Amino acid sequence: MDAKAGQRVKVVRVLEGGARRRLLDFGFTPGTEVCVNNVAPFGGTVLVGLRGYTVALRENAGRAVEVIPEEGA
Repeated sequence: MDAKAGQRVKVVRVLEGGARRRLLDFGFTPGTEVCVNNVAPFGGTVLVGLRGYTVALRENAGRAVEVIPEEGA
């Protein structure tokens, strides 16, 4: 996931890989709005809010989520 803390983004797709099924189950489906709450300074985890809850993603799982900046944000 290529986004900065405080940025709102929209999920475009989830790339194929080991974490894909889990990410889709968490709600990272195309069109979902996501708010990036916090990014660890030296990698590690990304804290994001979506669908009314917060998820902590490992850096490698976060890279599997392709996003674009949300319009008007």
